[in-house]
Amino acid sequence: LLNSVYDVEANFFGGQNQNFSELLADNLILPANNDDYQQIWRRGTNFFNGTVQGVYGDAYIAIYRANVVMQAMNTISMSELSKKRFEGEAKFIRAFNHFAIVRQFAQPYDNTTANTQNGIGIKTSTSFDPVTRSSVNDVYVQIVADLKSAEALLPEDNGVYANAFAAKALLAKVYLEMGDWQNAYDYAD
Repeated sequence: LLNSVYDVEANFFGGQNQNFSELLADNLILPANNDDYQQIWRRGTNFFNGTVQGVYGDAYIAIYRANVVMQAMNTISMSELSKKRFEGEAKFIRAFNHFAIVRQFAQPYDNTTANTQNGIGIKTSTSFDPVTRSSVNDVYVQIVADLKSAEALLPEDNGVYANAFAAKALLAKVYLEMGDWQNAYDYAD
């Protein structure tokens, strides 16, 4: 199951997420080739826009699967070291996806305000019950908590999978986005 989370990540970060970001930037002219892309560029998508659904949906599929891994881990016989690694990877992936979509579907984090503006739904369980949108501040608090936990749980060397240095690098990026310059520097250093 944990490997399948990485598979979803490959789909999510395999181009569509990057296209979406570029379409929302101010460095493109109106795309002439795709109605979905035109809606994103105009910031006026409708319910049937498959590109938006793909970006948003893939992130929550990865989050759901990461939550399943954490919930089911204690029902499987494995060493404590493996349990720590699985939990660390799952928390890293959950944080990574929450971070990606809060940046796409909410107002930016502003280090001069309380960030009470609507963010995204935070999913930390396998429940299919709908959740309300949390504030941008609450989303970032969850992301930082997951990444700090992942940093402590993950080994420094984990092959091609998330490791402690990946958690630190993502924390540096999150802190940079938050305008927390000292923590961004400390984690990037």
